[in-house]
Amino acid sequence: MSSFGINGSFLLLLSCTRPFVYYPTSNSRRNLFQIAEVSSTITCRIGNVLALIASFKDSDQSFIDLLGGVMAVMNILYFILFMCKYNRELEKALDREAEWSAGVKVNSNLGAKLMDAVDPWISATDAEGKLYYINRETNKTAWNKP
Repeated sequence: MSSFGINGSFLLLLSCTRPFVYYPTSNSRRNLFQIAEVSSTITCRIGNVLALIASFKDSDQSFIDLLGGVMAVMNILYFILFMCKYNRELEKALDREAEWSAGVKVNSNLGAKLMDAVDPWISATDAEGKLYYINRETNKTAWNKP
């Protein structure tokens, strides 16, 4: 029962905090790491419910074995499916980050060669994936490049 409460508290804490590292997924605007934590916590809670059901059942060993088997299969399937999805999404996020880094480097070199001055405005994306601009000298931000 205490595990059920601890997992519930952890789930509530996850929904109220902001992540340190942000990798958005392609299917939702939520953070990839936060989705991993939330879904694993929900799986633990389902296991807790199954354990509670088994404890209230009249010591029928076949019923307890059935619930244990269901939980084991569910955990294995969760692990396989989630890790496949997680790796695919993480690769996409890292590719986007590498493209952005390469683009900034190429664009800043091109700009310095074409114009004798370096453009103080650099592009960035916010947590929702929207493009905005930051002035390196003043730290001011703008949605459209001035």
